[in-house]
Amino acid sequence: MFEFIKVGFWTSLSTFAKIISYLFIVKIIALYTGPEGLGKMGQFMSLMTIVGVCAGGGISNGIIRYVAEYQKTNPDKIKTILNSGFFITLSSSFVFFIICFSFSKDISILLFDNTEYTSVIVILSIAQLCIAINNFLFSIINGYKDVKALVFSNCVAAIISVIISYLLIKSFDLYGVLLSLIFSQGCLVFITLFFIRNKDWLKQDFFKPIFDIGSVKNLMSYSLMAISTAILTPISHILIRDHIVKVSSWADAGYWQAITRISDVYLLFITMAMTVYYLPKLSEISDKDKIKKEIISTYKILFPAVCLLSLSIFFLKDIIIYILYGENFYAIRDLFFVQLLGDVVKISSWVISFLMLAKKKTKLFLSTELFFSSTYVLLTIFLVNKFSLIGAMYSFLINSSFYLVFMLIIFYKGILSCEIKNQTVATIY
Repeated sequence: MFEFIKVGFWTSLSTFAKIISYLFIVKIIALYTGPEGLGKMGQFMSLMTIVGVCAGGGISNGIIRYVAEYQKTNPDKIKTILNSGFFITLSSSFVFFIICFSFSKDISILLFDNTEYTSVIVILSIAQLCIAINNFLFSIINGYKDVKALVFSNCVAAIISVIISYLLIKSFDLYGVLLSLIFSQGCLVFITLFFIRNKDWLKQDFFKPIFDIGSVKNLMSYSLMAISTAILTPISHILIRDHIVKVSSWADAGYWQAITRISDVYLLFITMAMTVYYLPKLSEISDKDKIKKEIISTYKILFPAVCLLSLSIFFLKDIIIYILYGENFYAIRDLFFVQLLGDVVKISSWVISFLMLAKKKTKLFLSTELFFSSTYVLLTIFLVNKFSLIGAMYSFLINSSFYLVFMLIIFYKGILSCEIKNQTVATIY
């Protein structure tokens, strides 16, 4: 528990830096482009999420798992895993370069209903290689639990992002918003390399693209899980924004983006600590009793923390709206309660769902992602038609609640029942 709090402290520093940078960037976007610009930014961010994960092969969680697992027991195995991981990263990036470059005009029409931003898609097709390599590096750092390297690189990146965003948005308005998102992510790889260049665990041999069929097979199991999330979540958000635009306007899509981004930002305190500490920890543990103990201990820390954060955001919502977005966004103040309640439920479910990643339960993970992403979109369409914009918040809360119930059932069936059957977690999950 102490180690989790320690990791949470360090990751909170980098999260705080991200939040401060986000405050400046969103304020600039709100001032120069308004709610419509924020809505279009959300569409492009969804595309960047898809490309960023898929271009790297979606192997980040697999790298974290195997580096954490083998660093003490079999260090030589790490080299084989990382060589194969680097091969997958470069190969996937090349494929996505071809796709984004060749279909840049079609992607622009799909996202924005025009070809005005075709050139931005082309720039992204080139920059995604840097983004993919940085994700690969971050996964290695996470596996070795080198929290300070993550913190320092994220803090410096946050400062540079603000500078880049200000210059580009001021010069090119909405076009500059999209460019700033690309360059802010693309330059991260150079910052990360600077901070890890002298690390004892970093070896040049890690970056040889070599195909090892066993390692590739293991990593691709995680790839399917990561890519499913990377595709399904952004696509569901794109469909939701598109429906809100059709039913109402780009401004309402911007309001939805504004409230969901607030959730994403403050929950970084939780999700970063879970990724950096909790996921590698679960990957290391094979004893069922220790896994139960770790999950329960994590709940004892995370649940009060997310409740406290959510309550703080709720009571400070007017100040937050004014600082982040300005008076033009006060329409979202009535959306906070339902959205924040949904956040608490979502994080509660993630404490268990991370076990699927740690124990490589690919089929279960894929099926749940597909099902609950689909129900989220369908619920949103129905409830937005019935209740207008707040219907999107209702659908988020309802869908997250169903997901939590399902995860609790999985936890009970997969963990508690194995005490009676005297089976190990590895055979259950």
